[in-house]
Amino acid sequence: LRKQDGNRVAVKNIATVQRAARLGLQCKPSSSTLDSSTLTRASANVGENWVWQSTYDRFVEHKPITVLLLGGSVELRPWVISLGSWLEEQLPGSRLVIGAQGSSGSMWLYDHMNQSGRSGISIESLNPQLIIADTSVNPWQEVGGPKGFLDQRKEAFYVEKIVRQALSYQFRPTLVFLEWMSLWDNVGTEPHFHTNEDAHMPVLRYYGIPSCSARDALWPHLDHAVGERHWNRSEILPDGLHPSKQSGEFIVDLLSDFICTSLHRAAGVAQGHRQFWPAQLPPVLMTDGTVERLGRAPRE
Repeated sequence: LRKQDGNRVAVKNIATVQRAARLGLQCKPSSSTLDSSTLTRASANVGENWVWQSTYDRFVEHKPITVLLLGGSVELRPWVISLGSWLEEQLPGSRLVIGAQGSSGSMWLYDHMNQSGRSGISIESLNPQLIIADTSVNPWQEVGGPKGFLDQRKEAFYVEKIVRQALSYQFRPTLVFLEWMSLWDNVGTEPHFHTNEDAHMPVLRYYGIPSCSARDALWPHLDHAVGERHWNRSEILPDGLHPSKQSGEFIVDLLSDFICTSLHRAAGVAQGHRQFWPAQLPPVLMTDGTVERLGRAPRE
């Protein structure tokens, strides 16, 4: 171990890197039917390679992984079962813990993060190597304003809290944001393309946190003939918000490809050198009286 700015930073020796290279990274997406343009749109924000260290180590050592899924009602749909099955196929013995709560957004997620969301399990005890979080559409009245209005500053404020909390855990989990969309009238404005994702991006890129955008990937496929897949909106969002069976499979395809692609990118870095977890967090972005405007003092 070495010291950097008063923080202990684990240093992987060359033998560990060489052993990982010999083992080889085995990660296969759940489907290969997605066209390259769709995958590119979903992967616009790839984040930094060091974020993937804990997940990467599990895959190269072929050890079971624990994944914590945090979000709202979208994450309580059947597609999460398929995601769990994919994880089990990649690393037998892995488990997917559902910590989602219906109609819950970034404020709720931050307040319940240490309890692994609604699962009620201490996150230190759960020790997830990968955390997937979704606050893209739920609920706008929680951190937003009247119908059709989004207070981006409030959303960004709580997303930054979530990110800084995740980066402070000693077990150093990989944090990935999943970005969904909604066609409800009280979510965004016409053409309903403006979601919380637009408030997330400046914060996530500032900290190097990756995000997989199902919204950007799916939007051109709705009522337009783009690539191999074309759906009517009613087929992909039957009630305007929650994914259908088809679009749920699409989410799993996107997430699994995003994870595998990110891990292979990290593998290329590992064979040359290790990118270390930051010794300290950068300055807070959301300052300048944000707390006073929120109307309540967030938990530290």
